[in-house]
Amino acid sequence: MAKPILRSMILFVIGITLLMPTLSASHDKVLYSDQVAVLMYHHVHDTDTSSGTITTKLFEDQLNYLIEQGYEFISLETFKQFMNGGSVPNNAVFVTFDDGYASFFNNAFPILKKLGIPATNFIITDTLDNPTAGYVPFMTREQIKAFTSERPGVVSAMCHTNGMHNNPNTPYMITRLPVNGTTETEEQYHARIVGDTEECIRRLTPLGPEKVDSLAYPYGVYNKLASQYLQEGGIRYAFTIVPEMATRDDDPMQIPRINAGSPYISPQVLHKTILRRIVAVRHEFGDVPLRQTIEQLGGECKKDGAGNLAINYHGVRMTAKPNSDVVEKQGQTISLKEPIKTKLNRNYIAFGDLETMLGEKLAYNPNTKRFITRTTPRKES
Repeated sequence: MAKPILRSMILFVIGITLLMPTLSASHDKVLYSDQVAVLMYHHVHDTDTSSGTITTKLFEDQLNYLIEQGYEFISLETFKQFMNGGSVPNNAVFVTFDDGYASFFNNAFPILKKLGIPATNFIITDTLDNPTAGYVPFMTREQIKAFTSERPGVVSAMCHTNGMHNNPNTPYMITRLPVNGTTETEEQYHARIVGDTEECIRRLTPLGPEKVDSLAYPYGVYNKLASQYLQEGGIRYAFTIVPEMATRDDDPMQIPRINAGSPYISPQVLHKTILRRIVAVRHEFGDVPLRQTIEQLGGECKKDGAGNLAINYHGVRMTAKPNSDVVEKQGQTISLKEPIKTKLNRNYIAFGDLETMLGEKLAYNPNTKRFITRTTPRKES
């Protein structure tokens, strides 16, 4: 009897010894640095179904899988410090929820607490007066106080506007609404956006220890003027639904987020989605191959009969000449800082000049080794 037990113990020790380096390697692996994958969820429920609802099992499986792959979860406060020059761990992830559904408190928060994961829920504050009025119940003031006080500074409640989470076809955030039979004036629109923002902050402030200065745009709909008025109301960080990585040079009023809250997003798919959106934030780009880069971005670049470079970029036609520092773009002349160079029968353009020529913000994904476009604008210097 003693020999089988001894043999089992030896096999157990060998198994643990073999497993430990694998676990350690997954946590030491640097998938990316100096950027954050901000994840977006809405509703975690085991019987409700929708494109924005996931089960408790899928939610927990996603988080556990990310932990196994070496991701590190951060809080809103750490994220804000990062946006202002602070550091974040490698493979940083920030979990966010929209709407303030009761399912967050009942189903998601216990999982977050068990796994030690920070999160922020963006609350629609006009639901606080009657949280059970909707088809999906919202959290009460007491429930919000409970999760913000149990994990102060770790799980937080921020704004999803007070009363502007309406029909996405006529979003209140950017629509001039009817007032007494006429359309509201610019002054009335300005007062409404600022007032709604101040009211959202006023209602949330007593419910948690953190300063309420962050907001998620309802349905991701906004414009520059609305963002300006939100800032006047007290918002310093606003989150979109643009599926990109968040970097320090992003506009803090247009922070991108990656949707993770769909029933069709498995843990493995979520991991691969994040990897596809990694950008090289510290890459010092010099000259890049013009034709290859244009083609990676979905355009065409060919030489015409006169030796000029004929570029078709998503329907926008441009003409450039090798060794020239000007580009003709739909009747306009664009000046480049450096001329297009020719090396070994290939044409190269300065990375900054390529952004100017295309009128887009570009980035490089070191995993796919391809250039990509980014919708999220850089912060104003």
